[in-house]
Parts: sequence; structure tokens; C-alpha cells
Amino acid sequence: MSVLFGYSEIKTMITYEDLQKTAEEANEKRFTHAEILRGCISHFIEQYEQSLAIVDRTFRDHKGQQEKIVTLGINENGIFKEKHLHELKLSDDFSLSFVIKTVITTKDPQSTWIASPITISRQSGVVTFVFTGSSETASCRIPQGNLLTVYSEAAETLKLMTMDLIKQTAPE
Repeated sequence: MSVLFGYSEIKTMITYEDLQKTAEEANEKRFTHAEILRGCISHFIEQYEQSLAIVDRTFRDHKGQQEKIVTLGINENGIFKEKHLHELKLSDDFSLSFVIKTVITTKDPQSTWIASPITISRQSGVVTFVFTGSSETASCRIPQGNLLTVYSEAAETLKLMTMDLIKQTAPE
């Protein structure tokens, strides 16, 4: 590789092998970063379910089929698609975007469900969840620690946004 500075030429000693090694290191860092975020999502969902005091995490819908109350997925062209954690892809800004679908069973044969878009990112070791509601956005920084309780504020934020979205489905 050559770099021109004025009329002189400086040659660097970067080889194709150096480029390959750097690319492999970058891929490994992206993979590790994504795995850390996926782990945070898993713990967050577990804390969210526990904070809802859900006895049974599944229910039978009006057709008699087993469904989950809390489901991880993505918004694909306005349609909720269930996904597994490993299917979530790291975006160009090194964040993961996903949707948490919460089904609320009522006396009606059809259950109400709310899909809440969330983005998780990590910069300088700090994990941040950003929740997007219909009229507002809220973010929660997750303190470092191994206990599920570090996700309590994020779970409470999701519950508040879900409650707000449910209220918006009825006239005043």
C-alpha cells in the first residue's frame, strides 16, 4: 500500500495476511459483542416475566393452542415474527433491535397483545436498553452485576410502556 504525501511516497509493510488477521479479529469482537447483548436480553426477559408474577408462562388461546405470554421477535414489515436470541443480528451501529410481544388474556375469546420495540447497545462496558412507545422513548442503563435485579428498572419501564399502550386501545 502506498500513501502519497506531496511528491514523496511512503510504503507501508501491510500484507494481505495482516488484513485477514485484522478482519478475523473484528469478526470475533462483533460476535463477542453480540453474545454479550443476547445474554443481557435473555436476563432482561427473565426479569420481566418474574416481575409480572406470571405463574404459567403459557396459556391456551381461543383455538386451544398453547401460546407464550412473553415472546421475543422482530418487526418485519409491520408484522411480528417470533425469533430466537441467536437469530438477532447486530446492526451497523453494533446494537440489537428486537420486539417483546406480551399477550394479555381477557374474558374475550381474542387476547390482547402489545408489541414493544426495544434496542439494546453497549458502549464502554455500559449496556443501555431503549424502549420506543407510541408517543415517547425511554432508556435504561443497566448497572454491572450478575443478578437479575439489575434489569428491574428496564422491566418496570417496559411494563409502564405496555400499560400505556393498552390504555390507548380504548376511548377516553
